[in-house]
Amino acid sequence: MSWKINGLSLTNVRRFSGHQSAKLARINLLIGENSVGKTTFLGCVNALSRLAGLDGLDDQINQFDQVPLRMGSFNTLARLNCASFRVGLELDGNPWHRFEVEYVKGREGSLKEAALELHISQSNVRQPDATLRISRQIDNDNELWIFTGPRFKFLLNQVDASDQQFTTWLSRSVQYGILPFGGEQTLYRKRVRDATDDDVIQFGKFINFFRHQFRSLKQPMNIEAIENCSLSAQRSYVQNPLPGLDNPKYVNAISIVGRELGIFDGIELSETNDAFEILVDVAGSSHNISDVGYGITSLLPFLNSFVSARPETLFLLQQPEVHLHPSAQAALVKVIANSTHSFMVETHSDHIIDWFRILVREGSLKHTDIAIIYFDVASNDKSATHLHQITLDEQANLEGQPSDYREFFSNETTRLLGLVD
Repeated sequence: MSWKINGLSLTNVRRFSGHQSAKLARINLLIGENSVGKTTFLGCVNALSRLAGLDGLDDQINQFDQVPLRMGSFNTLARLNCASFRVGLELDGNPWHRFEVEYVKGREGSLKEAALELHISQSNVRQPDATLRISRQIDNDNELWIFTGPRFKFLLNQVDASDQQFTTWLSRSVQYGILPFGGEQTLYRKRVRDATDDDVIQFGKFINFFRHQFRSLKQPMNIEAIENCSLSAQRSYVQNPLPGLDNPKYVNAISIVGRELGIFDGIELSETNDAFEILVDVAGSSHNISDVGYGITSLLPFLNSFVSARPETLFLLQQPEVHLHPSAQAALVKVIANSTHSFMVETHSDHIIDWFRILVREGSLKHTDIAIIYFDVASNDKSATHLHQITLDEQANLEGQPSDYREFFSNETTRLLGLVD
């Protein structure tokens, strides 16, 4: 079983002024106007989830600047005039239930981890949760890493860490069991010549803590960030544009979902003259994908990932309703609701929201499976976004929405009914 995300916090990230947080469920709907931070929210979930997995991290890879959710580096991530920003995840199913990183500006505007904090769940409920914090300190032009945990405080010279980022160091230490000075107190005393007896004791406590807490990590979360664009509708392709289409198992699965959505009955990949052609069956006739509607090409990248995804994958979707008829949007909601995966969906569609509510009201989806996050522009600062948590009760009624959440639609309906001049 993989682990899941229960919450996200953002402090001074782009439009998010001060501390903003949201509780998350299996299916999360991100609602708000354009340019209010929804894509930033998705990008931070994507980057921080990969960091929290501690799986093969590298100092040279900026997880916040990966396709398709590229957000740049410090200069484009930190809120204007802020010297640092902080992002954090609430987790379930992993040894730690909170993973939080603070960033400052590094060389040439890069991201530099200034602090990393892990809140580690204890197997014994009588024991309080343990916290490990790693931070930096400059001492006589030497950079020291400070490890603070339960009853220990250990200082490590950065040159003895071999990595620049805390998460990279932790990833390598967990994956390969590489600890400072081999985890040996005698070697530590030998190499750190000015170490006191207390320093040696603190080092030993740190090593014992690390070996005990990081010995059984769960597998990293499976994340699929789907690019916010449709498949290029060409008559032929030099390379296979969707690798899953060369696997009969996945082709059959995509065809089944296509029928559920009502957008096609079947799909196949044809290879002729060193070129690939995608054919879809619509109403009993085979058509080249370039001759059918944009609804099919817009959804194919998601469908291809969906049918081949590992169990309990988290999908990050941007406006999956684009080019889809309302009936197909309703069918897409049902496909999402009936799956075992988790979803974070940025949407501008009232149909998407309403159909999730319908499924809750009909009892085919738990109301606790849905979280709606409303991105609202602050009334006193148009450059700032505030997050509002909206939930559903068992009858699918909205709870916690701000007064302006339905303002546009209400005003539109009122005008349509002729109730205003």
